[in-house]
Amino acid sequence: MKWKRRRPSPRSPKIHVEGADFLNGKTRLSNTEWVGLLGEKMFGLHQLPENEGRTPTFRSLFAYFVRRQGSRAFTTPEKQATMQQAGDLQVALLYLLGLDWRIASEWQKVRDREKTLKELKKAAGAGFFGSIIGKASDLRTQSTVAEARLREYRLSRLRNQRLLFIQATDIARTERFSSG
Repeated sequence: MKWKRRRPSPRSPKIHVEGADFLNGKTRLSNTEWVGLLGEKMFGLHQLPENEGRTPTFRSLFAYFVRRQGSRAFTTPEKQATMQQAGDLQVALLYLLGLDWRIASEWQKVRDREKTLKELKKAAGAGFFGSIIGKASDLRTQSTVAEARLREYRLSRLRNQRLLFIQATDIARTERFSSG
């Protein structure tokens, strides 16, 4: 099988492929289709199970075979770029080694949730939510005022019940005296 790829021109953003029998007669591919095809042919990425987290991609895997010195890819063996996140490199390396990459994907989701929680705690502590839910000191004041109102309401209900009881006993006495 002999095939060649021509770069897309500014007029036509599609990639032109000639002599590739695995394309089922197609000769033009979008960049997304091209990357998907390369991932399928080189790494078997079309067989990946459904996953909500991070998944291995052609670009993340291929970068381990063709590294850029300018992005300091040769500094550490496990990273293909200096700013690469732990979850990305773990997913890619586990996939390349034939291990269960979904474990790393799940761990990355946990790390993402922890990061979000820390950011929310930081924002809450700095008072960023003050305009929405109020500051902690304002909420404590409102809570104290509401509790005082509740106590006063309960006392007034108790007084009213006592008055009703007294009135009922007075009516009962009056009825006994007037009938007897």
